[in-house]
Amino acid sequence: MNAQSQNTERLTAAQAETRIRRDEAARIATTARRGLPMPSADQLTVRAALALLPAGHAVASVARTMCREFGHDAPHGGIACGRCWEHAIRNDERVVIEFGLTARDEEPDPSYVDEVAVHRALNGEVLPLGENEQDEVIRRMNSEGLSPSAISEVTGLRYRTVRARLSALVPPVVGDVASGAHHAPQVA
Repeated sequence: MNAQSQNTERLTAAQAETRIRRDEAARIATTARRGLPMPSADQLTVRAALALLPAGHAVASVARTMCREFGHDAPHGGIACGRCWEHAIRNDERVVIEFGLTARDEEPDPSYVDEVAVHRALNGEVLPLGENEQDEVIRRMNSEGLSPSAISEVTGLRYRTVRARLSALVPPVVGDVASGAHHAPQVA
């Protein structure tokens, strides 16, 4: 074994992913059709580490689908084989670079709401929504006077889920203290 492959034998899955993304960025930068090949021993080490990536990874569903479609065997308890993980990560990196998307090390905004998805859902389209988008749809429907049962029916969420989300989203409206009027959110 050479010194380079000895150093990479203990890669974590995250280190292997970083290495693949850097390699793909270098391939794109050189505009070569086949890019910069990794040494084969190094490539096997990287792929073995990639096979350990978790199901929650951003490209896990792509890697899993590719592995199934190509008839590859994922390691026991794994999502996909290292080869399919590598392919999925390289494709993702190409899209990130070509379209100038979010930098790899930049954290996404946890409060981000996809307004297009919210608008589509409010117009009756059934589509998968993230938690922030679900909360926003519930909040807007509630502000338009829809009851939790109507919101539940439109969104496909369970009634109890809608009530719980409304309780967490809509702070109680406190009326004029002098008049003694206190109003709670509409959570019938």
